[in-house]
Amino acid sequence: MQDGFRLMVDDFLQLIMQRIAVLLVLLLISPVYSASPPPGEPDVENDICSTWNSQSGICDDYQSALDGSSISEWIKSSIVLNVVDADSVSLTISTAVHELSRSDLDLEDLDLEGDSSLEDGVPADYIRNYLDFERNGFTIEERMVSLIQTNMREYIEDNFDYTEESLLNTISSIDFSSTENLQCTYDNSQDSIDEANGRANDPFNPPICFRGVFILTMDPSNLGIKDNTGDLDRIIRGLLIMGGDVESSFNAKALPGHYVELTVFPPDYSTAFEIDSPGILFTKNIQNQKSQKYGHLSLDNTQSEDLNSDISESLIMRIQNRDSSTALLIDNQQPSLSIDVLIDARDSSNTEIQMILSLHHLDSDTLDNWLVDFDDDKMNLPIITSDGIRMLDYELEEDLSPLLQGIPIEGISEGFSDLFGTEINFFQPTFA
Repeated sequence: MQDGFRLMVDDFLQLIMQRIAVLLVLLLISPVYSASPPPGEPDVENDICSTWNSQSGICDDYQSALDGSSISEWIKSSIVLNVVDADSVSLTISTAVHELSRSDLDLEDLDLEGDSSLEDGVPADYIRNYLDFERNGFTIEERMVSLIQTNMREYIEDNFDYTEESLLNTISSIDFSSTENLQCTYDNSQDSIDEANGRANDPFNPPICFRGVFILTMDPSNLGIKDNTGDLDRIIRGLLIMGGDVESSFNAKALPGHYVELTVFPPDYSTAFEIDSPGILFTKNIQNQKSQKYGHLSLDNTQSEDLNSDISESLIMRIQNRDSSTALLIDNQQPSLSIDVLIDARDSSNTEIQMILSLHHLDSDTLDNWLVDFDDDKMNLPIITSDGIRMLDYELEEDLSPLLQGIPIEGISEGFSDLFGTEINFFQPTFA
């Protein structure tokens, strides 16, 4: 009995010791996984940002393999253009700075160590660490902001009249459509592998990100309308309601070392239906509304070897009325042209016949037969109504004399001559 009791006690002690051993192993292992950032061993090997013109700071180790650009500048930008109406646009430019050239920052003497050379640019980690560093009257931050504003202004002036600078805001993320989204930071204490969990030893990431918002006046040529027009929005709405479509065109340019996306949303009442390559069409789904198609273009010039080799493309798309149910429908029974004839025969020797022509609508075939051309490559008008004619006259100051000259007066005169058995000649009509 005593031997059996002793055996049970020995088994119990052995089990307890096994659990204690397992617990000790877990206690020894678990600190290894919670030791980065400090108090674990640092991953960064250099001490540049705590010794070169700075008393503190950590910047990730320079590795040229992590540089996404072939030159000393690496910038990604998303340009989103919302055409509020045909008169004005809201332009949002979001820019991510991964790397800037030493000359732009006046940091030619900063040794980045690793496998860097003096021709390499300064990565985002190092820029953040030296934002307040001043040289020749300007801080690094001031030089960077000035450069970003210059880049934004260059795009604006390529498409719109010059506008005053927008205030730049720092942002924590940028969404892209043709490349991965970016997470950003402006905080130099949270950008290194040794300062924040989840960071890689990568001095180019996370980038420094800015956003500028501009409200601009539309150039009529961007929507295929000639300059010096009247109410541009009324013109576009009217053309689309009559079943027409217009061509919109906006330019994008990627400087060497830059990646640029341009996204253009047409006015809410319209939708894109055709786009020229290399542009592509995307669809925006809106709850309880008709979906809208819009244009997108991406330019990648990050691997340029020539400092003067800009890439430029135009985002060209055609837009039409977004809701087809609101577009004009012409009843086949409705006459396009009606004629009222007034005959004054009180003087049998000098009978006067007055003809009143009423234009209700004219289709493109009739206009072609009359040799009247209201549309062109940028504006397609399959049908024009009487309201449309008045709009073209008032807003576009369109020369309507070809329309009057196109009316077959000679044929109408011959028809009335045959009807009344005498020669009748009508004069060229005029607008009442």
